[in-house]
Amino acid sequence: MTASAAQPTSFGVFLKSYFSQFKEILKHPKLLLPSIILVVIWVVLGILQNHLGSLLPLKYLNFLTYAQGGCYGGVIGAIGGILGKVVVAAFVNVMIAPLFQGKNPFKDLGASLGQLGSSFKKESAIGLAPFLKGLGWALVFYTLFNWTMSAENTMVGIISAVAAVIAIGRKGGFLWGLVFGIAGSLSKGKIPSQIQIMRFLTSLSIGFAAGVALTFTGLFLAFPAGIVLIIVSLVMKTSNKEA
Repeated sequence: MTASAAQPTSFGVFLKSYFSQFKEILKHPKLLLPSIILVVIWVVLGILQNHLGSLLPLKYLNFLTYAQGGCYGGVIGAIGGILGKVVVAAFVNVMIAPLFQGKNPFKDLGASLGQLGSSFKKESAIGLAPFLKGLGWALVFYTLFNWTMSAENTMVGIISAVAAVIAIGRKGGFLWGLVFGIAGSLSKGKIPSQIQIMRFLTSLSIGFAAGVALTFTGLFLAFPAGIVLIIVSLVMKTSNKEA
């Protein structure tokens, strides 16, 4: 991926680049095969869930595939589940599709883990605010993806955390471009540095992992904790500007 594709100057530029790449994928339908198979698995598991109930083997399969995402929790749960399933399907496709081309989808994982904390070696309060904001948004989105805070649906948080880590090592791809595009739009064209994006992705990864951990407390803490962190980050940013 070229630098311009990896670092879009706005969300609109990111969408244009993304849909351009999507058109290329449609020219090679076999690249979408992993996602298609996953959708079929979701449908089959949904049918089995309705007929067999909460059998232990079915619970494990639901956990591994996030099959029950969006099935409970009303309208908000359904919307969050759909978004979560898009995340899971995209991740599965990104991880498996390269195998059809003889590529190793995990080649950047080692580099990602090595760089995970490198952007925080000389941290200051100015840099801490966006980090806290990333933690907060990750917790909010995790709550949306798993609105009922079910342990059976925690795979979406695990996948989101891993996807953020991999994006750090690749310095490209959907998540990297999405963050760059949104940041560019919010800052009116001012492109953030790679260190800033790495820092934000690191906070997302930690935030999603924290959301998974909070699920097992049974206290529904992820959403309020996320809101508090976002507010604190905004207060810190405002204070730093006034100082």
